[in-house]
Amino acid sequence: MKDFRRFNAVNVEKHIELCLVTHPYKEGRGGYILKSNLVQVFKSILENEVCSSKFKLITPNCRIQTSWMPLRIAKIVIIQSKYVYPILKLHKSDSVIFFTMGATFFLPLLIAKILNKKTVYFISGLAGSNASNKVMKIVYKQTLFGVGRLILPHIYSFVERLNYNLADVLVVESPSLASQITSELYYGKLVLNGSLFVDTKTFCQIIKLSERTDTIGYFGVLSEHKGIINFIEAIPLILKERDDIQFVIGGTGPAFAKIETYMREIHLNHDSRVVFAGKLKHAEMPRYLNEAKLVVLPSYGEGLPNIVLEAMACGTPVLATPVGGIPDVIQNGDTGFIMKNNSPACIAENVMRALEHPDLETIVKNARALVEQEFTYEGAMERWKEILEEL
Repeated sequence: MKDFRRFNAVNVEKHIELCLVTHPYKEGRGGYILKSNLVQVFKSILENEVCSSKFKLITPNCRIQTSWMPLRIAKIVIIQSKYVYPILKLHKSDSVIFFTMGATFFLPLLIAKILNKKTVYFISGLAGSNASNKVMKIVYKQTLFGVGRLILPHIYSFVERLNYNLADVLVVESPSLASQITSELYYGKLVLNGSLFVDTKTFCQIIKLSERTDTIGYFGVLSEHKGIINFIEAIPLILKERDDIQFVIGGTGPAFAKIETYMREIHLNHDSRVVFAGKLKHAEMPRYLNEAKLVVLPSYGEGLPNIVLEAMACGTPVLATPVGGIPDVIQNGDTGFIMKNNSPACIAENVMRALEHPDLETIVKNARALVEQEFTYEGAMERWKEILEEL
């Protein structure tokens, strides 16, 4: 495996037509920051004076507003055709196609290969891993009368592996994610990259940790696979230990109705200690992160969430499950806190452990230093230059 943690500046001195193919992620949804980062990095690389290059972004509308699986499958096929048409119109010269996130890119990836394009496939989370299969089972548990959770994860995993075979280069965000690819077939095309970066001038510590109230934050999609139900069920357990703790939940999603019902049942729906902030703009996040004493990420599966890095940059400790690339940035008791699982009891126990840690200041200092060293814009740009030069 090629490790691009160490890199040298490389000039891309050849003609490149660089095309980024991605979902039209909206602000506040998973993938939005990654897409924005990639666009910014690629445009900066291609502005180099020695390049004769063009950049194209393909993000057709691909909203699927139905839970009925046959119609959903039909829409996926239609969506893939929307990606194929722009690829067919690309210049005849060699192009580099970047695909990000999802087995739904199989058809456009196949067409790109037929047209002899160089293809780079970005893997943010791995189909086939135990955590990913668990996430898929949660997402698809109500499809096809409950049978979907049994068969669809295997279909997703199979298509994802086909994508791995078609791509010329596979890019993963962290060593932990790379280690989940066990097939030797992919080792020669696998590269370790760091597309995520944090604007450390915007995401910085504004309020000292010692001056913050004991506020626990969750920021992300309100979906069951993110562990949000587990976190909500942990709230009364935490308040039983300390009734002065505050909670802020930022985000929207399909689990909100279930959360509302549960909050009414435990008579916390009008409690001022629990605030639902709704959908938050990215520009609002530095303020919210600086008002929190601890950020909790109780997911069943992840890639490398940007919210973790942004919280670390803001001097806010993070408590998370050891999934995806999280263990590569959060070392338990050194740069943050890891919990064994996301059961409500485990979340409550570890929230208290984190708040009562005797040296939180050192932990947030270490976390900030890690972000400044490993997740800079300049570093991301140079690593992508390395990849382009290798094609």
